[in-house]
Amino acid sequence: MVALLMKRFHHTRRDWRGSLSNVLLPVLFVALAMALFSVKPLAIDYPSLKLTPRLYDNAESFFSTEDDNLGNLSQILLRHFSDWDHTCMHSKGRKNNSCWQMQSTSPHDSCGCVTEQEMCPSFNTSAPYVKNKKGHILYNLSGFLVEEYLVRLSNKARYGGWSFGGRKAFDLQDKKLDNTKSKPLVKVWYNQKGFHSLPSYLNELNNFILWLNLPPNVDWKQYGITLYSQPYGGALLDEDKIMENVRQCGVALCIMLGFSILTASIGSAIVKDRVSGTKRLQHITGLGYKTYWLANFCCDMLFYMVPVTLCVGVISAFQLSAFTFRKNLAATVLLLILFGYATLPWMYLVSRFFSSPDVAFISYISLNFVFGLCTMLVTLLPRLLAIISKVQVSIEPLLYITYK
Repeated sequence: MVALLMKRFHHTRRDWRGSLSNVLLPVLFVALAMALFSVKPLAIDYPSLKLTPRLYDNAESFFSTEDDNLGNLSQILLRHFSDWDHTCMHSKGRKNNSCWQMQSTSPHDSCGCVTEQEMCPSFNTSAPYVKNKKGHILYNLSGFLVEEYLVRLSNKARYGGWSFGGRKAFDLQDKKLDNTKSKPLVKVWYNQKGFHSLPSYLNELNNFILWLNLPPNVDWKQYGITLYSQPYGGALLDEDKIMENVRQCGVALCIMLGFSILTASIGSAIVKDRVSGTKRLQHITGLGYKTYWLANFCCDMLFYMVPVTLCVGVISAFQLSAFTFRKNLAATVLLLILFGYATLPWMYLVSRFFSSPDVAFISYISLNFVFGLCTMLVTLLPRLLAIISKVQVSIEPLLYITYK
């Protein structure tokens, strides 16, 4: 067996160009596959969106104050709204201030027919409002029914507002006073047609509460809660998912083609020994069949491990999580070793059917490639069919809050 191993070693040393190409070709194909896999997916990284009521241009907002205990919140709101327009900085909540405007509208303009009868709002539809330089409108609905205002027709969209005051009775009663406790409420109104209206107006209310509780000697402009919507860009469209699966198949085919060439060049050496008569001469001199096949298998596996080691180094250099995360690298190494362990024996079995090493080399490459391609199609087609038949599910954007 030692003499046979020495013979294979000297043959490899003499044909060093062919041996070097057999070692480098799998490494080059693996490097090409890693470069192809390093291409970023087709998902788009969308920028984050700052959520604020000012996100909706030319939209109407409103507020109403029903309790004097929470009147400070409306003043905070007006101060924040007037900060965009310094001419109304000191408007406060007075409706008779010059900054407040009135829209003269006849009550009959809002009337409608209900069950063949004309129904009109129970209050005058002319509500005071203030408008800043950016075109934002803020209505003061204090003293009006907010529900009737919301169902009233308007040329501009309404996406939200706030109600300060109101009462809500608690289910638990105070046993000592024997009366029902209640505390003032703050409501946030939002329009579901504005996808970001709920978090925008709710976060604005949180800012009002924050500014209300700041010390008087503190500049309120230096504090605030900023809300962002971070869209999730990892969701691919069905067409993009199909292209991503095709790209992954291309990576697998590159790796398989490189190692198919390596195993084919190793297996064709057995055909060369048989065609040249070297194998028969060795058997005549007393070399047993078991020793011959065992020595060739050990020598071929040792030579096979050289490019496998280099390929593992290339995979480690790229540091791709699909190949190096947790125990994936060990699984990849084991898979490459088992490929040679499973491929070499069947090539030994069919070596007797070839009369030329060149024909055997081409046949081995073709068979290995076809077998691998069929295996990939068996695993890929069910996924592709599932993607094509699956209805795309929308993913809501994630929200995160940044405090300044």
